[in-house]
Amino acid sequence: MCGSHRPHTALLLSDVRPPSPHPHRVHIPRISQPCGEAMEEAQSIHAVIAAAYQLLHALSLPPHEADAGPERLAHAERTVQLLARWGGSPELQAAGLLHKFMCMGSLSSQMLAQHCGERTAFLCEQYRRLLHEPPPTQRGRTRARRRIQLFVAAYCDPELAFLAVAEAWARFQAIREGESAQRAGFLEEGRHILGPFLEMLGMQALKDELDSWLGEVSPVDPALTEALVQWLEPHLPDAQVVPQPYHRAGDAPVRRDQPPAGPTGPLDIVLVAPTEEACYRLLYRLHRIPGLQPVEGALMDQMGHGRLNGRRGLLTACVATHQGRRYRVHFRLCTPEMEEVNQWGLAALHMRRRLALSVPGAWWNRAAEGYAQIQAAPMGDLPDYLWVFSPQGQLFRFHRGCTVVDFAYALHTDLAEQCQRFYINDEQVAPNTVLHHLDLVALELDPRAPGPQESWLNAARTTRARTAIARYLRRRRRGADQGQRILDRRHQELSRYYGFNIPEHRLGDALAQAMRHLQVNRTAELLAEVAAGHLNPDRILHPLFAGEILRQVEVPAELGLRPHQLQLAQCCRPRIGDDIVGIPYQRHGKVMRLRIHRQGCERLRSDVLPMPLQWRLQPDFKTLAQLEVTAFNEDGLLGDALACIYQMLPRVTLHRVEATARHGTAHMRFTLEAESETVVQAIADALAHLPGRQVADVRPMRLPPSEIEGLLNADRAFMNPYTRLPVSDREMFFGRTRELTRLTEWLLSNVGNIWLVGQKRVGKTSLLLHLKRHHLQEQGFVPVYIDCQLLGNPAHVNLFFELASLLYGELQADPRVGELGPPLRALFQQQPAVQLIQYLRSVQGRLGTNRLVLLLDEFSRTSDAYAHGQLDRSFFDGWRGLLQEVTPAISVIAVVQQKAWDQVRERARIDLEDPCWQLMELGETLVLRPLEEADVRRLIEWPMRNFLTYSPDIVAYVARLTGSSPFVIQAFCRALVSHLTRNNRREVQRADIDAVRGEFLASGENLFAHYLDMIRGGVGSQVCFAIAQAAVAHGDAPVAWEALRAALPHLEASRIQHALDELCRCDILAEAPARHWRFVSLLFAQWCALYGR
Repeated sequence: MCGSHRPHTALLLSDVRPPSPHPHRVHIPRISQPCGEAMEEAQSIHAVIAAAYQLLHALSLPPHEADAGPERLAHAERTVQLLARWGGSPELQAAGLLHKFMCMGSLSSQMLAQHCGERTAFLCEQYRRLLHEPPPTQRGRTRARRRIQLFVAAYCDPELAFLAVAEAWARFQAIREGESAQRAGFLEEGRHILGPFLEMLGMQALKDELDSWLGEVSPVDPALTEALVQWLEPHLPDAQVVPQPYHRAGDAPVRRDQPPAGPTGPLDIVLVAPTEEACYRLLYRLHRIPGLQPVEGALMDQMGHGRLNGRRGLLTACVATHQGRRYRVHFRLCTPEMEEVNQWGLAALHMRRRLALSVPGAWWNRAAEGYAQIQAAPMGDLPDYLWVFSPQGQLFRFHRGCTVVDFAYALHTDLAEQCQRFYINDEQVAPNTVLHHLDLVALELDPRAPGPQESWLNAARTTRARTAIARYLRRRRRGADQGQRILDRRHQELSRYYGFNIPEHRLGDALAQAMRHLQVNRTAELLAEVAAGHLNPDRILHPLFAGEILRQVEVPAELGLRPHQLQLAQCCRPRIGDDIVGIPYQRHGKVMRLRIHRQGCERLRSDVLPMPLQWRLQPDFKTLAQLEVTAFNEDGLLGDALACIYQMLPRVTLHRVEATARHGTAHMRFTLEAESETVVQAIADALAHLPGRQVADVRPMRLPPSEIEGLLNADRAFMNPYTRLPVSDREMFFGRTRELTRLTEWLLSNVGNIWLVGQKRVGKTSLLLHLKRHHLQEQGFVPVYIDCQLLGNPAHVNLFFELASLLYGELQADPRVGELGPPLRALFQQQPAVQLIQYLRSVQGRLGTNRLVLLLDEFSRTSDAYAHGQLDRSFFDGWRGLLQEVTPAISVIAVVQQKAWDQVRERARIDLEDPCWQLMELGETLVLRPLEEADVRRLIEWPMRNFLTYSPDIVAYVARLTGSSPFVIQAFCRALVSHLTRNNRREVQRADIDAVRGEFLASGENLFAHYLDMIRGGVGSQVCFAIAQAAVAHGDAPVAWEALRAALPHLEASRIQHALDELCRCDILAEAPARHWRFVSLLFAQWCALYGR
């Protein structure tokens, strides 16, 4: 191998002198004299190296460094041995011995220059300045900053780079032979620092050895390579066939349809020819060897202009058929001088063979100019013109203010359009991140990346980047328009075929589902895929039609099949009314899937007996249709449209009206039943020509079967407005006038943080939903509701990132915020609170004068997690800092359970530094109490005022049973409405209420779980149960203090009084009159009397 030639003889440094009488002197080894043919050359080396050892012999180390002296010397000897083996100059070897001691301050530059020459002193001084001293404070990870230091050293002087490599390689050799704990610690340095630096220098021989140790490459089977070499050599007699020892991905692209080459990857073989011309002739013969098939598109000519690290040659890939097996083989054809550079890179020119060879395209051709550019400004600075590194060590020039997007387009437009993520100094960053001097910038590429976004256009500063992004966005918009036309045309074809239309909102849901399945971020990108032919529109549309058809198939009940186990055959696509059969697919004798075919389909299997099926009976409507109208939004538009329909009475029945307006465009949807198609068409024509109105489109649509069923069920159903879930409808939200007024005043006064505290099921979530959907929007705020229960386990998730993600999910439909893009998880790995602050500011910046209000439900989960050791105080410190930073631009209303609030206050009495209480001290606090009496009566009577009849006594009785808890009222009234519906009665009588009361007194009812959670255990439960027994025994009369003391003689009076105060504070009991107590909810009192003992 060409690497065996060495211009300098390696020194033998094994003998060591006896211990020095000076305890802090370094023990200096004796230098054995070279002999034989190397004597003359060794003598020339001896002077510099001997001077270095003599200098060390006279060196005194400080006491705190004395113990490390022998170890440092041993490491220095290994470094010198490596440099000698690689052919380093005597001055470089001397620097390898002395540089660490100079970095320690034990040697001066003048002393080195005096004893070992100016060159050795220069190398040691530059090593100390560039590689030993820590870099200035700069963003990013430490390993990236170390790589930047090494890149700068390589541009400064090649021998300085070799010194750094030898020092790291000596450490690697020692660690490779050491303990496993040491090896584990070197993994990151080897993978992220030394490996990339060797790649930059082109020292592939060392990098392969390192990658093998790291597990990045695997050894090749020697028997296999030997067999291939023996097979190839007779066909290539003028070439030297050199198999490579490791499996690598190679440089030549290979099509995915080619067979694998073995268990771990393609084989790499180097073919060495004497001249470049011989290499081209060798390529010609190689592609004509029988049994060797060239891979199309795999040929790359890097002979004249190689890669950045000097690698050159002709690259090709072939599929070899040998001894009945097929192997993928990568070939590199080059001359001996090229191969020396391919294996050793810059070291082939400055060490080893010291080739006087021109290497076109290598970075070191302009190293001096590059170093001058590097020295133009300090690392991390923002000069007018700055330079950044690529991962391969190439320098790129930008003006101040340029971003990572500009870097991507400076590399190549195609690469930029495939960029998935941006990295600066090994940390993921946003597209608008500004470049600093000597940043290390990298791109994560993915062929399926969504491509440039509008936010990229805002981030780009160079003309090249902005022009390319604008061109891409225009092309994508044209593609999206074409894709929408293709989708609409196919929708019309399927609608005509099946006889009904799919509503617009269902199409939107299908597009969203396809985007999630294909991992596409925007609808325009999905439509562009349709336009390009990469996505068949039937994949989006046909499942909608198939689902409607399958709903109408009557499947035998004994099969026990669920809807997802039915499939509509694509070969014959049966329609409603066709004769159909089912082809069952069984497993272990049970039908697992049923495919619906048209009877007589040519694709029916002859070995499977079809199962006759029939259609479900259809509801008897006349002509059902839906008219979708798009028009310019003006006052009175909906009234004029309804007038056109009412003119057709009684020939038409209007079932449903839906209308929305956005950005000046009105969308109206009328669902109606007409006596004929002619009537429907007449109404459509009248709507299209509304006098004085600008109507853009009127589309008559046939309703799908599911919509027809829903319409039929809606006519038959009796609506029950009550719910046991949080209230979201404005019509079912009662009371809270005082609370809404107070919250509005605080927000208008720029209060940044509000705590909403209350017992369970008192209506905190309902209040937040009302604020979000109705109240705050009317006040000009932008409310965002976030349920902290959806954040996951606080111990296992990044809460700041999850909050940002839920925020984006709520606002992504807003065109002002949609272009901001979702938060990036990697950015939140470090300083997550700071990242959330920046993200919130970005959102608020796009909202303009409309203030963002975060509505955080169940925020007390964080204090509970802290109490259980699942969350540390850093979260609360970060959240406290966030509130202080974003106020008053952004406000936060956070819900805290009363129990959690009390626990935090109790901990604060013991620990004044409790982070939960330090956070909850910020801002205003609003305690939510149960409903007032008038609101209780309205909630009972008002929602069903047009359907049910209540007498005042009945309303009072229900109010006494349920108390003032909105949850208990909603649950009781819901059961009452259902009871009356089942009995087909509208007048509410006491017997109906007693029947419902009996249902709630069943032992399995969990209506009172929130009450029991407040009184569970201790004196409170005993007091509750005693009052309940007395109240039921005396007809709901208040229980006096004397009676209670008599019922609980074993308890101290002070403890009973304290329990009474707590139960009244929790609104379970009420004191009326003085020193008399009764339950707020008679129903709960009766439940306690039944199950309290």
